[in-house]
Amino acid sequence: MTRPLLAPALLVLAPLAAGGTAPGDGPGADLLRPGLTFAENRGQWPETVRFAAGSGPAALWVEAGGLVLDRVVLGGPDGLLSRGCALRLRFDGATAVEPRGELPRSGRRHYLRGSEPADWVRDVRGFARLRYEELWPGVDLVLREGTGMFEYDLELAPGARLATARIEVEGASGLEVDALGRLVITTALGELVQSAPRAWWLGPDGSRQPVECRFRKLGAEAFGFEAPGRPEDAPFVVDPGVVWSTYLGDLDHDLARAVTLGPDGDVYCTGSTFSPAYPITSGSYDFTWNGNFDVFVSRIRADGTDLVWSTFLGGAGHDNGHALRVAPNGIVFVAGDTDSADFPTTTGAFDTSHAGGLDGFVARLNGTGAWLLSSTFLGTSAAERLTDLVLDDQGRPWVTGSTGGALFPTTANAHDTTWNGGSSGAGDVYLSRLSADLASLEASTFLGGLGDERALALALGPQGEPRVAGWTSSSAFPTTTGVVGPGPPAGGRDGFVARFDEAAANLRWSTLLGGSDLDTVHDLDLYEDGSLALAGVTRSTDFPLANPEQAQSGGLEEGFVARLAADGRDLNFSTYLGGAGDDQALAVARLQGGLLAVTGSTTSEDLAVAPWAFDSKIGGVGTWAGTRDAFVFAYHKDGSQSYGSFLGGAIDEVGLGIADDGAGGVLLCGETNSGDFPTPFGSFDVSYDYSSVPDGFATRMDFARFPFQYGDPKINSLGGWALLSTSDFPSLAEGDFTIWAGGGISFSWGWFFWSDQAGSVPFAGGQLLMLPPYHRLKYVTFNILGMAEADVTIDASMVGTTRYYQVYYHDAGDPTGVGLSEGLEVLFYP
Repeated sequence: MTRPLLAPALLVLAPLAAGGTAPGDGPGADLLRPGLTFAENRGQWPETVRFAAGSGPAALWVEAGGLVLDRVVLGGPDGLLSRGCALRLRFDGATAVEPRGELPRSGRRHYLRGSEPADWVRDVRGFARLRYEELWPGVDLVLREGTGMFEYDLELAPGARLATARIEVEGASGLEVDALGRLVITTALGELVQSAPRAWWLGPDGSRQPVECRFRKLGAEAFGFEAPGRPEDAPFVVDPGVVWSTYLGDLDHDLARAVTLGPDGDVYCTGSTFSPAYPITSGSYDFTWNGNFDVFVSRIRADGTDLVWSTFLGGAGHDNGHALRVAPNGIVFVAGDTDSADFPTTTGAFDTSHAGGLDGFVARLNGTGAWLLSSTFLGTSAAERLTDLVLDDQGRPWVTGSTGGALFPTTANAHDTTWNGGSSGAGDVYLSRLSADLASLEASTFLGGLGDERALALALGPQGEPRVAGWTSSSAFPTTTGVVGPGPPAGGRDGFVARFDEAAANLRWSTLLGGSDLDTVHDLDLYEDGSLALAGVTRSTDFPLANPEQAQSGGLEEGFVARLAADGRDLNFSTYLGGAGDDQALAVARLQGGLLAVTGSTTSEDLAVAPWAFDSKIGGVGTWAGTRDAFVFAYHKDGSQSYGSFLGGAIDEVGLGIADDGAGGVLLCGETNSGDFPTPFGSFDVSYDYSSVPDGFATRMDFARFPFQYGDPKINSLGGWALLSTSDFPSLAEGDFTIWAGGGISFSWGWFFWSDQAGSVPFAGGQLLMLPPYHRLKYVTFNILGMAEADVTIDASMVGTTRYYQVYYHDAGDPTGVGLSEGLEVLFYP
């Protein structure tokens, strides 16, 4: 198999440094965040314009033969227009091609200018991306949103010549390529800077193989591109891949706390937003910000490209979305807490009156997000927090949280109907089940001691029995005999896990989990056998461990991951998760195949990420003090680490929610302060709002372990070395798998060989990067470019196994006559 499409070059066009405001009649007045939108021209602009886009002081006009970028600056106390400039980027030598809209945006735009309705233009479509197909022979140009205003990609078909792509700049006073490889265009308003281009070979599985690419200055007013290494010797990218990732928010504080996969394959998020312009879709239940923090509920398309719908939910006070689930019929349950007396409730709901302070709430939205089907408070005049929600097989919601109120409603046969004491808002845990329509309270109990408790997570077994987890400071917290931690808390605060029957009438078992310092269980999920996956935070250097992947705590605050037996009596495994900094494991999800995945936050540069991690280094280390990244780790049932990666940009991230994506990967959500948080193009919103307060994020990540290079190749007699790469994904379903060797010696002969074990065996002045027995794969002759290839036929017996490949080749100029490539590790998939 060979690769059909090659080398898209990513070119970032940053906005000019000067500030200002766009003219009212420009596209920037109409096209606002979230997501830069290319609006089609249906008569509202001059006929040469095909599409237009803009944001604030910059407007982009898209024509058949090029692009026009308008920049304006307002100056002086009267705010009158003082300066402006326009740049035309003309596609030199290109075919006359009409740009085509791709990735339609939700909603339509209306241009009602002037007093005559006949001049109004309605229902204008918008697109997230534009494509000029075959603009130059074999070369497409794609426009999309970018880090600055917009970015453009060049996509080359096999055999296409990059040198044909030539862009002439009109309206500039200077054009140079600086020492950093950036294209600097000098204008009347300052410099417009395009970052040095990135280019890569795109594999069939979505993996990218980088190729060196740079700008070429072509005379005083034009530029092009060159990639001298294309495609020879391009190193293979190790990228398990962010499938898609999007910001969720606007100019104020936004955070996404919970994420889940719906029965329709779409992704649902909830959290809190202080942004009046948080992205809300037309026709949603509530499209007006209610003041302070509002709950948001957003449904994202399965491919991450757009919102299906998005709504506010809240009142005049502070409203916090903490949990959501989607029933098989598409009804969305969302829960959290609120201090809004006017939080929307519905007639016939269990409790329609705000009792005072902070109350819990549970609400149901229909599948289109247009209707609030039912909504209820849950609380007393004291403070209540509601932190998690699950649905049973009859569609009834179980919720948990903490209450400081003795009058919190319980049911007659509950395990504990008496509040046990503690401070307001964290006195006792409550565990409650409501009817599916939220009209009645069917089961409700306290759980706690004389101190404080906080419930943070809830899970439901196949028999409908709830498990609740969190932390307690009560010396008399109710535990049962024979469990891992009968108590009392050793360090002033321990984590706890408790299991009830299906009516919350009987405590099946209850255990503490912790060491001699502060410990908290932040989240839990269930394996098929009833054992529990746990994630949390500990300051205990003697936290109870079992078969640990990491046996030592490296910092003051460490994450932990554990698997607790179904009866609470044993730890199947328990391990620290962290490094020398502070680490928090905040959310856990069991995935298909028995893996459990964990997210949270870390300041540890030495976090033990996988060799094939999506991001192997914490963002901004050495640049931003106190940088905190989100992370994603996965563990097998025995506790051995399967995967580990940082996830973040140059400033701060926290992973707050995680869920199975139904396809072997994970869904993540949280908050970020980074303008360079990884958001692949085509995702819904790829631009940070730069307000210095966090945006929410939602990400889908693939855990597939792609083939990756390892070891050092032997330097050959020509001063080069042989590198290995691949052009296919190693899957039985996809058939043959191809390995490429580049950087060998032209017309020399050689062998591809492999082994089941990696290693390092000195040989002929280099290293055999595997252990015997060795198996020959294919005899090859390198071509004039020093390249060779070998196909690997995959059969069913290879699925799930790992092989290690290397190339031996003849080097007549070497004293030993031997050249050796680097190694390639390949895991074979179904």
